[in-house]
Amino acid sequence: MILSHFNKYMSTYLNKAQDALSIFNPIISLSHDGGNKFIDLVVKDFFKEKGGIQQFDVLDTTKLKTEKEFKSDISFVNDYIYKIITCSMARKNDSHEIEFKPKYVVTFDKSLTPYPYEYIKNGHYQVIYYGKLSLGDKPLLYYIFIDLQQLIHYIKSIA
Repeated sequence: MILSHFNKYMSTYLNKAQDALSIFNPIISLSHDGGNKFIDLVVKDFFKEKGGIQQFDVLDTTKLKTEKEFKSDISFVNDYIYKIITCSMARKNDSHEIEFKPKYVVTFDKSLTPYPYEYIKNGHYQVIYYGKLSLGDKPLLYYIFIDLQQLIHYIKSIA
């Protein structure tokens, strides 16, 4: 289930550099499926203690914006937060409760991911760096750092 969820995401992710909203967002293409598997493992580990991956929606990586746009885009809230991040927000039935699944996006930009998420996996200390965009104390978007060198090493180890 998780891999198929992510494969759908990756098909949107690959070969779309011309569609990227940010000129600071590197888009890469991998011809080996190991890249999908590696990223899936990282994302799954990150969300394990947050209720699981099914509690979150994927944001197409071409929709990622960096801190440069946050600082310079006057209409950032209207054009990005409302239209791209919270577009799936809906009212729950006829109540006043809002239903919203936070989103996540993978990034190769370490500056967007200042927080370490530390955990033990198979007896080894692991760290996943992440960032988040929140409204009050509610996360709207998680940025999950993917180390390109670790990704390449993983692909080589399974090929």
